[in-house]
Amino acid sequence: MLRSGRFDERVEVRPPDASARKAILEVHLGERPVVDDCDWSEIVDRTDGYAASDLALLADNAARRAMHDGDPVRERHLLEAASELSSSLATAGEQATAAGVSDRRSDTWY
Repeated sequence: MLRSGRFDERVEVRPPDASARKAILEVHLGERPVVDDCDWSEIVDRTDGYAASDLALLADNAARRAMHDGDPVRERHLLEAASELSSSLATAGEQATAAGVSDRRSDTWY
């Protein structure tokens, strides 16, 4: 929402690219133990279109899963966390489709 006179120009901020997503995940995993043989390419591919805040949440969820298992963060923890999150940048229709929710109007009969 923009109020008149508050902004001189609009700045479009695009979602991070693949190398930036990997770097963001590494920053948010911080000092948490992560296994060395983690395949970052699949995780980075699966998070295309995610905002930095989405990636921070993904890292926290993966770390929580790893802590629950008593393991260092593994690829499976990251992939499980990614499968439960959707990009906050996606439209409501895209999120509903990803969640398997159909358009209610097409399912309604009177």
